[in-house]
Amino acid sequence: MSGGFDALREAPETGYDTLNAKTITVGSAVAVQMIDNTACFSYSILQSQLLYAKFVVDSVNAGTRRLYGRIVIDPNCGYRGLVPDSIPKN
Repeated sequence: MSGGFDALREAPETGYDTLNAKTITVGSAVAVQMIDNTACFSYSILQSQLLYAKFVVDSVNAGTRRLYGRIVIDPNCGYRGLVPDSIPKN
């Protein structure tokens, strides 16, 4: 995602690649769309079963095989807001 981790305040509705592996560079923000059938059980449309998140890789230590990063997950099914400690509106 362009603009960086802090600029990504809302997950996009479309554009997720669910078929291919991706290489990400340090500092690149990534939006994630996940299906959680257990937390988001619904008889209605698939959209209500989706969770959204963003993450960024801050650094990689190849010697110790460690990856350091940050992640924000909106645990509210179907909401796309990705601002920590805020009430989602959409």
